[in-house]
Amino acid sequence: MKNILVGLALAALALSLCAGAAAGESPNLLPNPSFELGDIAPYGWLLSGAGEWTSQPEGGHCVTVTGNGVDQSDWCTNPLPVTPGCLYRLRYRVRRLPGSGGGVTIAGFDSANHDLRAGNEWQTEEFFFRLPDNLKKNRFRVGQWHVKGGAQFDDLSLLPAVAVHHRTDVLGLALGEGETIRGQTYTAEHRLGGAANNYCRFLDSATARFNTDRWVFSDGDEVVYFHRLGRLLQEAAEVEVDVSYYISGALVVEASRDHRQWVTLGRVEGLRRAKFSLPSSLLPARSIWVRLRADRHSDFQVDFYRYRSRLPEAKPDWSAIGETHLLALTCTSPDLAVRVDDLSTAAGRVALTLTSEGARGQVVAAAEVEGANGRTSRAQARALLTPHAVRRLTLPLRAVSAGRQTLRLSCRRPQNTAWGWEAEGSFTVSPLDDPSGGKLLSRDPRLAVWWCEPERKVSQTRPLPSARAAALQISAARNEYEPVQLILTPAQPLHDCRITVSDLAGPGGASLSSSDIELRQVAYVNIQQPTDDLGRPGLWPDPLPPLRGPVSLDANRNHPFWITVYVPPGMPAGDYRGEVTITAREAAARVPIRVHVWGFTLPAETHVRSGFGLSRSMIRRYHNLDTDEEVEKVRALYLESFARHRVSPYSFGRGIKVTWNKTPDGKVEPKLDFSGFDQDARRAFDRWHFNSFVLDLAGLGGGTYQSRHLGEIAGYQQGTPEYEAAFTKYVRALQDHLAQRGWLDKAYVYWFDEPGRKDFDFVRAGMELIHRAGPRITRMLTTHPTSELYGDVDLWCLPTYTLEPQVVKERQAAGEEVWWYLCTSPKAPYFTLFIDHYGTEMRVWLWETWKYGLQGILVWQTVWWTASPAYRNSLQNPWEDPMSWRDGRPGGWGNGDGRFFYPPNRHPGVDKTKYLEGPIPSIRWELLRDGIEDYEYLWLLRSKIQELKQSGADPAIYRDAEALLAVPPDICTDLQHFTTSPEPIHRQRRRVAEAIERLPHLTSGDPSGSS
Repeated sequence: MKNILVGLALAALALSLCAGAAAGESPNLLPNPSFELGDIAPYGWLLSGAGEWTSQPEGGHCVTVTGNGVDQSDWCTNPLPVTPGCLYRLRYRVRRLPGSGGGVTIAGFDSANHDLRAGNEWQTEEFFFRLPDNLKKNRFRVGQWHVKGGAQFDDLSLLPAVAVHHRTDVLGLALGEGETIRGQTYTAEHRLGGAANNYCRFLDSATARFNTDRWVFSDGDEVVYFHRLGRLLQEAAEVEVDVSYYISGALVVEASRDHRQWVTLGRVEGLRRAKFSLPSSLLPARSIWVRLRADRHSDFQVDFYRYRSRLPEAKPDWSAIGETHLLALTCTSPDLAVRVDDLSTAAGRVALTLTSEGARGQVVAAAEVEGANGRTSRAQARALLTPHAVRRLTLPLRAVSAGRQTLRLSCRRPQNTAWGWEAEGSFTVSPLDDPSGGKLLSRDPRLAVWWCEPERKVSQTRPLPSARAAALQISAARNEYEPVQLILTPAQPLHDCRITVSDLAGPGGASLSSSDIELRQVAYVNIQQPTDDLGRPGLWPDPLPPLRGPVSLDANRNHPFWITVYVPPGMPAGDYRGEVTITAREAAARVPIRVHVWGFTLPAETHVRSGFGLSRSMIRRYHNLDTDEEVEKVRALYLESFARHRVSPYSFGRGIKVTWNKTPDGKVEPKLDFSGFDQDARRAFDRWHFNSFVLDLAGLGGGTYQSRHLGEIAGYQQGTPEYEAAFTKYVRALQDHLAQRGWLDKAYVYWFDEPGRKDFDFVRAGMELIHRAGPRITRMLTTHPTSELYGDVDLWCLPTYTLEPQVVKERQAAGEEVWWYLCTSPKAPYFTLFIDHYGTEMRVWLWETWKYGLQGILVWQTVWWTASPAYRNSLQNPWEDPMSWRDGRPGGWGNGDGRFFYPPNRHPGVDKTKYLEGPIPSIRWELLRDGIEDYEYLWLLRSKIQELKQSGADPAIYRDAEALLAVPPDICTDLQHFTTSPEPIHRQRRRVAEAIERLPHLTSGDPSGSS
């Protein structure tokens, strides 16, 4: 009942807003939203703290806020005519000023705020939110919190909004985002910070404030959820909540079946995730309310809520996933009411009810979808209205591509565009639902065989491609690995299905051996909690277990297989031909395979540096290993995969052992043992060709933005003369040993992670200590370059989304190195490392690395398979739960963050078998290699051009080829705009390869192997 009343109030508000506005105008609730009006300050806005009203070089005005890193400043309006408990959409443009760091930009109300780590280019942000039922402060603001530097805002829009929930095929039930029915289990998960932020279909009321992705509770605040599924009974229900920030008080979790009598389920004090079962006195029931309430003297935050119940009347085969679409009301008319009854991208329809409040004559209803590629699809329907008439219309809803789609709905009289009703919103077609790409190779009534680019996330239910191809085609340089997907779609179950690839016959009798062709089966993981708006619940392809023997395949499902061709050095250039044979009891097929070998060889050394974590303890636990020798043996198999993928680990093996010996006069003499380290280093550099590693310095302090500690040697703490003398002798010996063997330029010290400004003095002191002891040792820091640390860092490793190209160039001109890293941040629309994102993103990372001239890439971990508190008493199974959970506090980082491998043990913690074998790679790991090999193509081309320039060759020889060194805009224009389809990457890679072959080589012994 509460939701109905809120909807009526919102509709009344929207009508009143548009009735008072000129026909066709947007009912923007914000005054002077582009800051163009004013004399000495923008009309309708007041500044609190530091900032200014700014003229822009390109024309017009914006507002600027500035901070010192520990303060807050904002531009604020007078009270706005907003309605408590109603839904709104905020849209605005924002950017940080160059050189700014730390903190966040803020936008919204005190009770419903949006924090953002904005980039340095103008970006448009959108934020839907529900105001609390007891709204007290209705002043709107934009500003900064703890930013050192400044930020700018422009083009603000605040509109009333409505939410539309899809009516599923299960009894016609309306289910919203976060709701699923699987068999007899109903789940409702409020994805705080998702597209709807603090709103969901099952939210009944709220007085707690909301900030970005969490409820903020203080004394007496509450959030009430209401769970009802038509007439279906619910039983065996449970509630799970997560307190992510805690100062004081307690979260009281209560439940009721009538909204009057409440039963306490439990209390949560401190940082933890808690689960409570509903008592039998409340169940079975058709309606359940759950209340989250703050006790007295409370100050805490909640970032997760999940309700789960059993539906005894449901059928075992029921399956439904909720959808919520949010629409901003951009215009309404007092004589026409429009209600959106259903809107589903999955079902491909939108249903409207038109009610005449005085309108008469013909009305045209239209739905327009515009994709990120600019293509549009439109649908129309007409209705004849008389006063007080009710008309229902259904329009098809067709997405034009994967990715973000803009939806515009309208109802207008023909020839009168100034009158009517309009709403707009957006939705995302996930990469899993993208039907583009791929070509059919063969098809008969029993089996269809087709191929697809490796970057495509092929769902099990994706329709067959309409385009056809004569053969499965691959191109690769010598010393390159190149994958492709072969997909089998049987019309009936297949048993004992085998796939084999023949040797490939090439030019002049040459042969590409089938032993250089690897076959893996694409496996799927069930994503239940999407990383962000780009993902969706469901089965996503990611693990690549080896294909060992025959397999059974279900009917009417896509079964992708991953074929990787390796071209050994020395293979003659040209085309190689062979066959892929598929045999099963019920069907068989043969399809041609063609491999074009380019006339050059990728160098053994990789020219983009890297650092990826590889946890020994995770390998030990998931492979059920007992001894250090077993761990190192299996870890070496992981490092073999690192080498084949041109990625360098933090650590390649045994470390440098040091013993601290105290002399009678109190001095400390270090004794170093390099034997194990040197043996593993020779293997790492000579055989595996790693180009970097972390040099661990014993006795050095360290920390993160959360905590830090001083170093200690033999009882002497950092800062004492005895410590400094011992540390200097030790580090100098390390430096000299590495330099003598030619390994020093590969080493970097990574001793502090992601410092905040409060840590800068500590970090500076540590960096100076390292430099005094070993002035030639590279000091790395994971942060954006900041002037406060200039001179104390040799290698900057910045989060990708903080990139400032000019700063990168300045630091490199100063002789410093600059890398960047991916982890839980950023999320869409940036390129990322997540499973439920586009396959192109891992490959685009390296094109962006080349584009901006960065020298290395880093990911914190590759086997982050489990973490507390999500799995306190058991091991997480990454085959079943793809979410990477935070360590030490509740919450998820994202699906696949810190996880590029899967353990061969499919049932960790249950299966106690000792696995002395290597890892199962992921699709993302393979595509990362493709991106690194793309980088090597560009490096080879540039090297050839530089060689020709130095020889004094005619520029006409290399002019066209030199243009290919610029990354084309159809691959990427910035960090948020890049290709989501593989065609532009493959097209440019081919152009670069042809240019490498075409350019003459001037010296003997061509290092690239060009012929």
